[in-house]
This record gives sequence, structure tokens and C-alpha cells, in this order.
Amino acid sequence: EYIDVNALRNALRHEALPEDPLWPVEEDKRRLQTRNPAKDTTAWTAVETTGGRIVGLGLADIFLTGDNPNLMWFDVSVLPDFRRQGIGRRLLTKIAEHAHTRGRSLLTVECHDQAPGGPAFLMRIGAAQGLAEAINQVRLADVDIRLVNEETDDVHQVHRLRLHPQLAGD
Repeated sequence: EYIDVNALRNALRHEALPEDPLWPVEEDKRRLQTRNPAKDTTAWTAVETTGGRIVGLGLADIFLTGDNPNLMWFDVSVLPDFRRQGIGRRLLTKIAEHAHTRGRSLLTVECHDQAPGGPAFLMRIGAAQGLAEAINQVRLADVDIRLVNEETDDVHQVHRLRLHPQLAGD
């Protein structure tokens, strides 16, 4: 099961971020099995009828911080060859039902414009774009460490924040 989820997530990651390396199965497995006490995650899978392979994944996260009791984050992922067959809508129906039972009225989702299926799907279901953001990458080999270490007149002390162990999850 984790092999199929990893294959699906790697295919989608590659679509959105083609230069990034693929994740090993164990990394996805660890992330899916690790419980973060500050969030309640529920997942659904869409399984191919003939081969039993996972071709779609729906995730719903409710953050248990008390900041916004109406909000639920979600993600719907469908392999490119299986899009436009109603799989995303069926997963989203499960997510919406879950949001309703949990008293959530606002769903948010992250969507990469490099993965054409995401924006098209969200437009079809009537989603409105909220905050638009860019993903920036810094290759450490390209960083001029002299500039990073250059002192200025505006020097501040920087200390590592030690998080409470219960809040140090993913």
C-alpha cells in the first residue's frame, strides 16, 4: 500500500517540481505514520478496479490549534492517466462530508501551477484563488557564505528555539 502511495506522490511531485529528487518509500511511509498532536489527518484512497493500484489520494487536515475553527486543509491527488474520470470529485465529496461532520465550513488547498491538473480541477469545482505564493529554492553549493557571514551594524543575537517535545512533529 505504501509503495502505491509513494508512486502516486512521486509522480505528482515530479509534475510540480521536476528538478527535485523522488522520495524513497520509507520517507512517505514515515510521514504518513507519524502522528502530529497538533493536527488531525484523515486520508482516503481511490483504487484501480483492475489492478488494485492506488491512483488517487485525498487528505484532510484539521489543525487543533484553535486559531480558526472553520478551517480545514485538504489535498486531492490523482495520477495523470486517471484524471477527468470523476476520481478527484469522489475524493473531494468524502473530504467535504468529513468537513461537514467536523463543523468546518472553509476548505483550503495548495495547488502548483506547474501541475496543470490541479488548477483546472479547482476551477471546475468553483474554487476561488486565495493567497498566491512562490516556491523558492536555494542550492547550498551556490550560496556565497562570505555574504551570509558578513557582519552589519544591525547585529542581533540568534538562538535556537527549543520546542516542547509534543509540538516538535512534522
